[in-house]
Parts: sequence; C-alpha cells; structure tokens
Amino acid sequence: MDSHSGEPALLPCGTCDMVFRSSALLATHTQRFCIGHPTQEMTFGAQASVATEPQRAAN
Repeated sequence: MDSHSGEPALLPCGTCDMVFRSSALLATHTQRFCIGHPTQEMTFGAQASVATEPQRAAN
C-alpha cells in the first residue's frame, strides 16, 4: 500500500479490525459502537435469532 507523506496513519480497532483516521474516532468507536468480529452465523444482512421475551405468568 502506498503512503503519501502527510497522510495520517490509520488506527485499527483491536476488536473488530475497523480502521480510523484519529485516536478520538477510534476511542469513540471502541466505547460506544464496537460489536466485535462478526461470526460465521452472523453475516451482513442476516438476522439474529429471535430474541425471547420474558414469560408472563398465566392467570
């Protein structure tokens, strides 16, 4: 990969491998948005398994 002088280095997220142009963006991503690596079962566009709701007591 060619690097132009003056371009900031990209900073990778250690959890999900996304890259950011500043440490502030990386910190915000890590604290608020990072969900980690996708698994084989969970791919882009796939839906997660149906969440179960707490069972209500039958009257």
